[in-house]
Formats: sequence, structure tokens, C-alpha cells
Amino acid sequence: AKDADGNDIEMPYWDPALNGPAVAYLISDEGSWVTGQVIATGMQRLGVMKQPAYGDTLLREKGWDVAGVREHFKAHFGRKLEPFGLAKAPYAYYDGVVAKK
Repeated sequence: AKDADGNDIEMPYWDPALNGPAVAYLISDEGSWVTGQVIATGMQRLGVMKQPAYGDTLLREKGWDVAGVREHFKAHFGRKLEPFGLAKAPYAYYDGVVAKK
């Protein structure tokens, strides 16, 4: 795994072989009742992740065009963005992302 600056970092719980038992259950007839879920596995852990939900939201009567998004997105959401996933470090991209050459 890599951090926001591209440096290698060590992450726990990432042995793909540990997904096997949960995958075997989910693709079996017995697991056919499970749908639309994100399953968390690793080491001793077996869990169901919480579902995404709408956060701060803007509404615009006739919908959004590029000009409207440009005008309102940064002003409204500014520093409200959050990191995605389990590594809840501070959001690293407030100043933008620059492609590496």
C-alpha cells in the first residue's frame, strides 16, 4: 500500500487468502440472501461495513451544469471533504493532486 505521497506503508489485515472463507460462503446457496454489502475480512475479523449515506448536499432547482458546480462546489464543501476508507488520516488532497511525470 502507498500513502498520499506515494511512500510504501505497511497495512495490517491485507492477506488476500483470509478472504477465501467469506467468499466461499457468499457464493454458496447458503449465502445467497446476502446482496449489496461490503464485507470486511482479515485476521480474526469478519464484519459488514456500514453503508454510505448522503452527507452535506446542495440542491439546485434545474440541476447542475459545469458552471454551477464550479461556482458552488469549493465554496460550499471547502474543507469538509473526508478521507475514504479505514485509514482515517486527515484528508491529504485539499491543495490538489498533481500527476507524476
